[in-house]
Amino acid sequence: MRSTVGVRWGPTRCGMCKPAGSVPRARTMNIPRADWNPSTAWQRYCGFLGLRLESFLEIQALLLAEQMKLIGGSRLGRRLLRQTIPGTVDEFRDTVPLTDYGDYVRALEGCRTDRLPPGEYVWAHTTGAQARYKYIPYTRRAYLRLLDTLMATFIMSTARHEGDVRIRPGDVVMYNVPPRPYLSGLLVFGMEDRFGLKGVIAPAAAEEMEFKAKLRANFERGLREKVDLIISMTSVLVRAGESFDPDLKRPGRSDASAETSQR
Repeated sequence: MRSTVGVRWGPTRCGMCKPAGSVPRARTMNIPRADWNPSTAWQRYCGFLGLRLESFLEIQALLLAEQMKLIGGSRLGRRLLRQTIPGTVDEFRDTVPLTDYGDYVRALEGCRTDRLPPGEYVWAHTTGAQARYKYIPYTRRAYLRLLDTLMATFIMSTARHEGDVRIRPGDVVMYNVPPRPYLSGLLVFGMEDRFGLKGVIAPAAAEEMEFKAKLRANFERGLREKVDLIISMTSVLVRAGESFDPDLKRPGRSDASAETSQR
């Protein structure tokens, strides 16, 4: 089964992207539904916790070597790797300088791909200095790995002991995130498509709502129905609670008790 993650581009979503015609108005990436269940999820998503340090470092070295080969032929890769492909981790450390986003701006500005390795990308951004966006291209593989890491985070944040998986397909998640193409906005779409986790409000509907309206709708619907997992900054939840009307009804609360509370 496959679903799609859509990334809408335009002035309201990507302020630095070029106008339609040079950058697509919409892009989608097919996301395969993960075949997972609670009995196997710990090993699949959190199995790395059982690795010995030596094994972990060996895996990281192999992955780094693979990535260097993948990017080595691109214009950006040749510049960063200084026209060579290091053969070891130590060679990489000696050859490749530490970088910051300034080293990538030219290559990524306008969501361009001509300096990247060939492939399919989904673009995310975050707000940088002086309200300028910082763009990050995710390959299909990187995006799927990011979603798997998200699932590992859900599992570990709710577990009481090793192997304890409390997340289930179809669980309902309340979240407060900005719209796509902010990375967290992309992740809530991927969360539903890849793992079958549902938002209290459907992601497509939620990203069209103003923040305060979305927050209130989340809580009102969550109180009427159910919420299995909440993803939010604590400070946001506290402010939300302080702003509730005193007559906001909870499940099983009678009209009479609501009236008493209002008085």
